[in-house]
Amino acid sequence: MKLLLDSSPTAVFLVEHTGMITYSNHLAETIFGYQKNELIGKSIENLLPMKYRHLHQDHRTHYLLQPVLRPMGFLPNLIGIRKNGQEFPIDVGLNPVWLDRGMLIICSVIDNSQKDHYVREAQQKLTKANTRLSRLADRDALTSLYNRRACERILSAALAEAREASETVSLIVADIDHFKQYNDSFGHPTGDEFLKHLSETMRRNIRQEDTIARLGGEEFLIILPCIDRDQATRFGERLRRVVEQDSTAPHPATISLGVATHAFTSKRIAIERVMKQMISEAAQAMYESKKAGGNRFTHFADAAQDANN
Repeated sequence: MKLLLDSSPTAVFLVEHTGMITYSNHLAETIFGYQKNELIGKSIENLLPMKYRHLHQDHRTHYLLQPVLRPMGFLPNLIGIRKNGQEFPIDVGLNPVWLDRGMLIICSVIDNSQKDHYVREAQQKLTKANTRLSRLADRDALTSLYNRRACERILSAALAEAREASETVSLIVADIDHFKQYNDSFGHPTGDEFLKHLSETMRRNIRQEDTIARLGGEEFLIILPCIDRDQATRFGERLRRVVEQDSTAPHPATISLGVATHAFTSKRIAIERVMKQMISEAAQAMYESKKAGGNRFTHFADAAQDANN
């Protein structure tokens, strides 16, 4: 990320939720008159005249309650202050990014006292860079599938949409059988290649409206909007066979799958509770498939019914 920000045509800061600066690119240090890394660990409020700092703290607190992309030009007439005390007009854009260690704010700044024709081009480049950063933050580095954080956000949105429309959503958790033995036999580089191959195979065998993510290790999650229990069972069985019969894989392998289905009948049910319940149920069903020998598909409702008989 920092390599990308170093080449940004605007001043860029990475700011934690506390307001502490954790990174500033060369242009940011030049505009505000600081030496390399001199701003690291300081509050972002240090870049504002004293009379505005308390107000800015209040604005920052309010923004963190609902952090969204805020383009430049949203708040006119902003004033910055250089290290030597000189005040100057600035334009600021904000972009929240969720990383493993938490949320950071990408704060982009333009010195309006030096503003000229290149600003529009710089803003376009920055927008593209921010889009790329957001995509990288949402993707698993090895497989390019969505990561767990992005998947949970997408699942929450899918469940909210299904609740509003009184629809059904199914969720599959899939795990590669005996993957540790696979790594031990063929080596981790070959295991990584197989993970990438399997990820692409599964991605090609879902609908456009479905979402697949790598939860970590050899475990995957697939979101199936508007898919009921019977449809999810047919889908899961087909996906299991596709992997089992894949003649293009580096080595033969199988997967175990578990699914949970939720049909919304009320618009008052809490999305967070449904999401946690579905992930837990799909994982339990997947473990039932593992216990039965692997290379199987189990619906949580069937497993629960068997347990009660």
